[in-house]
Amino acid sequence: MVNYGNNIQTQPRENVMPPTKTKWNLDDHTLGKHRVLRNYMAAWLPKMLHYPRRVLFIDGFAGPGEYIDGEDGSPIIALEALTSHSAFDKMQGEIIFVFIEKDQDRAKHLESVVEPYKERLSENCIRIFNSPFSEKISEILDAYESSGQRFPPAFVMIDPFGVAHAPMSVIRRILSYPSTEVSFSFMYEAINRFGARPEFERHLDDLFGCKDWREGLSVPDQDSKRMFFYDLYEECLREAGAESVLRYELYKGEKPVYAIFFASQRLEGCEVMKDAMWKTSPSGSYQFKGAKAHQPLLGIDQIDFVPFRRELRGEFGPRGWVSIEEVQQYVRSDKTFYRTGHLKVKTLRPMETEGELEARSSNPNWRPGIYPPGTQLRFLML
Repeated sequence: MVNYGNNIQTQPRENVMPPTKTKWNLDDHTLGKHRVLRNYMAAWLPKMLHYPRRVLFIDGFAGPGEYIDGEDGSPIIALEALTSHSAFDKMQGEIIFVFIEKDQDRAKHLESVVEPYKERLSENCIRIFNSPFSEKISEILDAYESSGQRFPPAFVMIDPFGVAHAPMSVIRRILSYPSTEVSFSFMYEAINRFGARPEFERHLDDLFGCKDWREGLSVPDQDSKRMFFYDLYEECLREAGAESVLRYELYKGEKPVYAIFFASQRLEGCEVMKDAMWKTSPSGSYQFKGAKAHQPLLGIDQIDFVPFRRELRGEFGPRGWVSIEEVQQYVRSDKTFYRTGHLKVKTLRPMETEGELEARSSNPNWRPGIYPPGTQLRFLML
């Protein structure tokens, strides 16, 4: 068994002004992000723990585990997602929760907050480390590599306050293993405000794993500038080995607050994350949008499927007859923010009714408006 190190490892305080509070207020956009995490974990856990194997959940900037008014932090959301799941007693796998927190007081507070969950979980399945994320995760990866053991399937959540301690070199190492997934909160405002300062150059070089970010500082239009940095970070994730990359923006009113990137080695992981985002209905104070041009507002009841129709025609129209399986594979991927539940009844059937789509099948019991396996589709160019 790999030794992760002792729980609650302490380190000397850095020679900088420490955080003023162990706990802080929960803001609306963080609440929205937590709802996505809760939805994702509810689907991820039973899939990953269906078989007798070890799985890791790693929270790289775990915090104290709760907010000033008692709201759950991300570590408790993850633990609660497991212990309250209807399939908890049937799960055959073992999950190790690794909570990494740089601030010593917050790490100690987190230890007290997670204590009640230890009674329901196996021994040593909750590990808390007082360390910078990049140092501790590198130590864990080194331990696996030196022992010759295979790094388990893992979901790694990286949610820094700024741009330090989350280098692309570490994410590249994580994504070098199969069945790994990374959720990263990209704080564009920190780059926009401080990116031109010389002391930030090293942090941004590490964040992107290259120096190309400097080109974005001279982009005059704010929306174009933000998209430059988003596109660059997505490109860096793909170069680091991600098979799929989703990105979505969290808005407060009309103002973008930050973006969340989800990088996965599994097509199924991409599909599960899209489902989780769509299930997170927006409130009056925050909302999610796909962070690409013309992407939909996520989670709303009245969904505009016209852009989805255009996507499908553009992708498959020039190809003539294609199988329903090919179309489903496209929708499961990161090429669209729409999900498989939007495909058949919400999109294909209206397109066929309105003459935008032709369908055929060799099944003698087949009828229009139904798209079982083996159905052939032709998207008509308008």
